[in-house]
Amino acid sequence: EVKGWMKGTTEYHGPKIAFLTFDDGPGKYTPAILDILKEKKTPATFFILGRSLAKVSDQNILQRYIREGHAIANHSYSHEYSYMYPERIANTERILEEYQKNLNLMKGILGDDFNTTVFRYPGGSGSWNNTEASKSSLARLGVKYIDWNSMSGDAEPKSRRPVGNEALSDYVLATLRNNRHPEIAIVLMHDSLEVTPEYIGLVIDKLRAEGYTFGILK
Repeated sequence: EVKGWMKGTTEYHGPKIAFLTFDDGPGKYTPAILDILKEKKTPATFFILGRSLAKVSDQNILQRYIREGHAIANHSYSHEYSYMYPERIANTERILEEYQKNLNLMKGILGDDFNTTVFRYPGGSGSWNNTEASKSSLARLGVKYIDWNSMSGDAEPKSRRPVGNEALSDYVLATLRNNRHPEIAIVLMHDSLEVTPEYIGLVIDKLRAEGYTFGILK
């Protein structure tokens, strides 16, 4: 539903909503981000990367996400482009394997009753060829994929990465305004990066000033 609103294939007439999403964690900067979100009473969606979760010092951070009102989503286990998309072609079997391996890891921490059916392709679904087969296979499992329509640029190559907290937070609004349907903001950020706790508060403040409320993807 949210994806339809973002793309304009489904009409939306409600208030402006921003979905803050963080990829590639959890990591050592995640607790600081959670502290800021808690202080500002702002929910977010965390796209968990299996290999990051496997080595994080405290895997109970998954319970903290849930306890503080955030959503947990799936971002594959390895994030290895060459494995999931050999020669830039999406390999359905490997994508499903990555989804399930990561889900199994989370279930091992949160219990077999836990499930998440929200998935984000590493690199975004539009970056690769022949994704339709994997999208159909995920859909048969009840899994929805989602990309983004706004970003801070925190993980962009240095040649085009915004420099400084103000620039990173401004980039969120600049990229959002390039969309035909900016009333729905799905913001891409990364809790694996040291800079993110420094600018996330500005992102929240600026989106609120623009009249956005905040939601989660689940």
